[in-house]
Amino acid sequence: MSFDACAAMVARADPERFAATMTAPVAKRGGLFALYAFNLEVARAPWVTAEPMIAEMRLQWWFDAIGEIFEGKPVRRHEVVEPLAMTIGEGGLPRAPFDALISARQFEIANEPHTDWEGLKAYIRGTSTGLLQLACLHLEADLPEDALEKIGLAFGLANLIRALPELDAAGKRVLPSGLPASEPMGAKDVVVQMSNLQNAAGEALAGLQTARGMRLPKVALPALRISLWAETILKQTAADPKVMMTGLEMPSEFQARRKRLWQSITGRW
Repeated sequence: MSFDACAAMVARADPERFAATMTAPVAKRGGLFALYAFNLEVARAPWVTAEPMIAEMRLQWWFDAIGEIFEGKPVRRHEVVEPLAMTIGEGGLPRAPFDALISARQFEIANEPHTDWEGLKAYIRGTSTGLLQLACLHLEADLPEDALEKIGLAFGLANLIRALPELDAAGKRVLPSGLPASEPMGAKDVVVQMSNLQNAAGEALAGLQTARGMRLPKVALPALRISLWAETILKQTAADPKVMMTGLEMPSEFQARRKRLWQSITGRW
């Protein structure tokens, strides 16, 4: 059993979470890496195969693995499952967010857009808010539900917006449009979709700014620093939703290092 494998996985595939985790106390880093590696394993399940049944089997494997951990059964010999089981046991983490995260990924297998914006928010709640809650609980920070909802929505929507070009290139339509994936979108449909995205970004941005004004426990900071540019992405989208087609103006790696240093010095996120 090794947390190092989880850390290496996160460093390769999710460098922002890796950098944020390195600001956590050493004793807490392994558990965060295990949680984030689990997220990566589940997130990639719908992408590694074009066969829906195989993707479903991959997600079911994780449902079963999580169930065995919480039911006290023998833990599967797997580079992520074993460290995850130790993290769950030591921190007494709840099962519901794990199941919700896996369930949310099942939506991606069908390759259909969300039916409406409430459906998209529910998906983000499963994939983003639940993981944020688990990370905070592992850090012994019990954030208010309102804060978790606002921050989770902002982080999740920002990351989704950032991934839109890649999703589009893969032929995956995720934003609500009122049309099935097999039906082409007309100019009017695109305008409506962009307007809805703009409104959603504005809502998420307002929620994030409200959460920044809350008195949240400092021990939660490593979990709150996982999406370095969420506010930047949401501001750009709220100002002009066409960035989903023209591309976001993302800061440089030098600016990222400078912001992380500023966060470290000021104790902010």
